[in-house]
Amino acid sequence: MRKLIIGAAAQMALALVAASAIAAPKKTADLDYGRDLISVATPGRHAVAATGDCTVWINAEGLGVGPAQLDGLHGLVMHINVAPLSGDHATAFAAGLAELKASSPKAPAWLFAALQKNQAAIERGCAEDHPDPMKVASLRAADKTAK
Repeated sequence: MRKLIIGAAAQMALALVAASAIAAPKKTADLDYGRDLISVATPGRHAVAATGDCTVWINAEGLGVGPAQLDGLHGLVMHINVAPLSGDHATAFAAGLAELKASSPKAPAWLFAALQKNQAAIERGCAEDHPDPMKVASLRAADKTAK
């Protein structure tokens, strides 16, 4: 009888552990991408054909800029290369920004202004090794009116 009770208690404990391990549905704050920020990542530094290319992500969904304003996109991506590796070619911030503006004509001008305002932080982050995204700036409502 004692073994039965201990066995049943062990099974209940395992069931509770398993139930708590089931993921809850994601809330807006738990999305797989950063919101209302500018982040950088340099995952190509560790690739077979290594590159210093830096992916710059800007998202302002919490500030009213999302898929409806960005042709279905949740944010914008810019590529620059401020720290080229051997055999790589540099892509200046201005060139990356010009390409982004050309490819995203519906994006509000204040998003591009926020990138320019944070150019130094973006270039600093892109010059470092960041295989995963690293936040370099937060976007706030005040950025919408900044010039």
